[in-house]
Amino acid sequence: MQSVCNGETVETRLSELLPNRVSVVMAAYNAAATIGETLDSVLAQTHTDIEVIVCDDASTDGTADIVRGYSDPRVMLLRNEENLGPGPSRDRAIRCASGEWIALVDADDMLHRDRIRRLLLSAGPDRDVMVFDNMLECHQTPQGLVPWRQVRKRGEFGVKDGQSADVALAAWLDRPRLIMHPLIPTHVIRNAGIFHSSRRFAEDTEFFLAILAKGLRLRYVANALYYYRITPGSLSSYNQRWDGVAKIYLDAIEHFSDRPDVVAALKRSVRRANDLHDYRKWLTNIRQRRFSACGQAALANPRLLVLTVKKLFADGVYWVHRLINSGQART
Repeated sequence: MQSVCNGETVETRLSELLPNRVSVVMAAYNAAATIGETLDSVLAQTHTDIEVIVCDDASTDGTADIVRGYSDPRVMLLRNEENLGPGPSRDRAIRCASGEWIALVDADDMLHRDRIRRLLLSAGPDRDVMVFDNMLECHQTPQGLVPWRQVRKRGEFGVKDGQSADVALAAWLDRPRLIMHPLIPTHVIRNAGIFHSSRRFAEDTEFFLAILAKGLRLRYVANALYYYRITPGSLSSYNQRWDGVAKIYLDAIEHFSDRPDVVAALKRSVRRANDLHDYRKWLTNIRQRRFSACGQAALANPRLLVLTVKKLFADGVYWVHRLINSGQART
């Protein structure tokens, strides 16, 4: 493991970035149960010119000790003295990056061993692209990760399996889930001085929109090379904060004022986020048997009824598949 980089005072200059090196940036908080698997999958990549910069966000469960246990010189550990949140932790790691590319990986996920090489091949000589791939959602079970479903449908964005193509930003925004863990040119982040906010939710989407506002193109690789771990309760907390997501989309509109298609897509994203926020309130009122409030909400937003049917069906499919595979049901 490399010696610790002082993220506040040491920053690789743009002229010193190493071509084709990928700096894998990972924020970790109490990730002792999973970070070993994550690091193993990163270090096993077929593209070997990588560095892995883990910023431990004041964990209390031995996360840092696990990272220190790696003798691979490509692994670097930073530690926050206090919990700052995922965004500032990623920024601290990015400041220490020496690679031409930044790859964002969560401390509880895993990578296909050929993922980084294939994303780099898709980027080719271009340095004005943000490259992302499909994702395979996996249940966390006592037997290990069990594949469930791909986040994006086959043929999404009109791209055939195994191929890649540029995707219109408005088309990406119109998808119900914007989740991705892309490969990003380091020079764009540094030249534009882009940082994460202190948000604890959807800070990555906010960060990506800020980068894309600088003119980067989105390039999609139609393979599920990123394995996204679903843990019990992870989506329940996710669904409770859609009002904050709506504000992210609203704030982004001013950065794309010269692109009416993107502005229109952002406005549609605001509506979807508000619907999901209302849906969570709707469910709370149902559980608390506040049926008068439920009726008023349905009259104010008729889309709630359709959304409820879709959500109940999706949750039912999830529960059945997870229980069949000996997982714990999501709360």
